[in-house]
This record gives sequence, structure tokens and C-alpha cells, in this order.
Amino acid sequence: MEERKPERFGHSIIGPIYINGAEPGDTLEIKINEIVPGNWGWLSVGGFPSYWNKKLGLEQLNEITLDFTLDQTNMIGSSQFGNFDYAVRLNPFMGILGMPPAEEGKHSTVVPRNWGGNLDCKELQAGTTLYLPITVEGGLFSAGDGHALQGAVKFLDLLWNVLWKKLT
Repeated sequence: MEERKPERFGHSIIGPIYINGAEPGDTLEIKINEIVPGNWGWLSVGGFPSYWNKKLGLEQLNEITLDFTLDQTNMIGSSQFGNFDYAVRLNPFMGILGMPPAEEGKHSTVVPRNWGGNLDCKELQAGTTLYLPITVEGGLFSAGDGHALQGAVKFLDLLWNVLWKKLT
């Protein structure tokens, strides 16, 4: 069987969500009430040509991945397979919150834009509000690319990618 190779990279997102009455020029207020991660997540570094992997010469190395079990009650991540001894406190957020550009066509989910997108802003957690300009009729809001934890910056692509149990 031939290996599947995507035409280009994208993220796992939910949407687009049509918002009745939303028009270009309006502002969408996004209140993040609750973010609950699923019960597992992973992180990786090396093995692919990201900005940081290239900068540090890691893209040619084998990819290193760590798999985590996520305790949703205590918000702690620990080794899923017992191959490392540490645990970390989770601080979940959605990497992508945004709407499409006004121009028709295929658009990458990798870059952030004025109307949102791949923001990877760890401060956008439960209890925060984000305001974004609407560029198309109905807004067509999408969210996704969930992360359970991120440091001060997105360094080495060490974001914990997770499935989500709940986002309100």
C-alpha cells in the first residue's frame, strides 16, 4: 500500500462554526470558560524541518517523542509507559482560535494572522477573553491544536499535543 503523504501540513481543528448575524468589520468576543484535556498527550523534537529544529541542527536526527498520561482531576502529566520518572503540572490552552481570511482558497493553519489562527498563546486559558475581527459573513470560527502545556515560548516544538475532552 502506498504511504499517504499530505499535500501540506495542517492542524486538527473544530469548525468552521457559522455565527448568525456576524459580518465583516464586526468583532467576535471569545470567552474561554473551560478547557479539559483528554487522558493522554505527547511531545516531540527533532526529525522534521521546523524553525527550531533547523536552527539547532536537529531536523536530521531521529524524532524523539514522549507519551504522557494526563490526570484531568489533578492536572498532572506523567509517563504513559513508565520510561521516565518526572511529572509536570498541566496548563491547557488551544493553539488555534480564529477565522478564515476574506480571500477564497486554501489557507495554511501554521501561521497566525490578524483574525487569529495559530496563536499558540499559553495565556489564552479558561477565564480569558479574546477579541478578533471578523473578515467573512458568519465569522466561520474554528478552534483546535490543543496543548496541555507550553513554556515561555514555543521552543523546539515542545508543545504537548493532546486530544480534548471538553472546550466551552
